[in-house]
Amino acid sequence: MAKKKDSLVDVECMGIGVTIDTDRFDDIELIDMMDDVQDGDPLKVGKILKKILGSDWKRVYDGLRDERGVVPASKAMKFFGEVMEAAGAKNS
Repeated sequence: MAKKKDSLVDVECMGIGVTIDTDRFDDIELIDMMDDVQDGDPLKVGKILKKILGSDWKRVYDGLRDERGVVPASKAMKFFGEVMEAAGAKNS
């Protein structure tokens, strides 16, 4: 579920609430990284999350950590997909 305030969108995914500045999606480097992920390169997900979340990425990673203290790539990718969908980035 997302709530918009100008370019800011409040999103809650996987129990973690974040505010996304959708103006950040107007960035060719981000678009290139997202295209790489779409083409099957999961190695860019961390960089994308850091770019769209700004300094909030540490809190999100902590929220995604498992009992071993690891942030599973599968959880990060799921979070990324849910955030993109909720923020409306997939249709921008």
